[in-house]
Amino acid sequence: MMQWSLLLAMLGLLAGCACKAPADQANVNVESIERIQIEYHHMGWDNIEEHYTLTPHGGTFVLRSNYESRSHMRRDNSRTMPITKVRDLVAAVEAPAWTRSRGIHQLASTLKPKQLLPTGEEAFFMSPECSRSEQRILAGQRMKRRGITGTLDSFYGDGLSWTDDYPFAMVQIIHRDGTRTTFHSNSQKALLLPWISGVPQASATATMENWSIPISEALRAILPTDSHMQKRLDGIGFMVEHIRFHAVTDAVRQCNALRKKPGKLLSSN
Repeated sequence: MMQWSLLLAMLGLLAGCACKAPADQANVNVESIERIQIEYHHMGWDNIEEHYTLTPHGGTFVLRSNYESRSHMRRDNSRTMPITKVRDLVAAVEAPAWTRSRGIHQLASTLKPKQLLPTGEEAFFMSPECSRSEQRILAGQRMKRRGITGTLDSFYGDGLSWTDDYPFAMVQIIHRDGTRTTFHSNSQKALLLPWISGVPQASATATMENWSIPISEALRAILPTDSHMQKRLDGIGFMVEHIRFHAVTDAVRQCNALRKKPGKLLSSN
């Protein structure tokens, strides 16, 4: 009985850590790696170029960074990178690709509905027809209908969603025998999801997508904390603000339409 209880407890722990790298990551082979190239470019309001190279050195790795920080300081330096962080990345890349559904469901599990509702501070969307409390009621009803998962799925949508923001990230794991694993992203969305396997081409199919949160987390743990790519590998705060923004505009639109119908009143029920 005790053995079964222990087994069930272990399975519960594994289920609760679905976004983490595989448990046997220590066995991931990184000795064959010649280098890992990480590139990030951004066009829009700013032109940004960041270059990173990870190379093995004496049982560990060295990260060479060349970028301009978010505070506009030029960085060109090297630092030792714990080999565990490189193993985390390789383990995440070698794991089976995550489906869109899995990635969005996992991300949704980290949020609460209240986080995605208007705060009442969106004064920019004052409406002569609808009060802020009415807007919050309508936004809450919409959230209840769609749920967090449906809301996030709508946020990610398909393709680019807004102008003046064109990010591009590419990672290449190059082995000493000449083989390489390449994946990239031009996603504007949180965690740079989805990743696309291979080099950029004219069109990418859904079968090439990898919605792996562990890949984004592993890359973020490697990159300098003041780099632009490191910030884009998070993006949760911006996503929440974006969803709130659209919740308010949709609520105002819906409220204005209801006001034109006689007898239509808003309530919290």
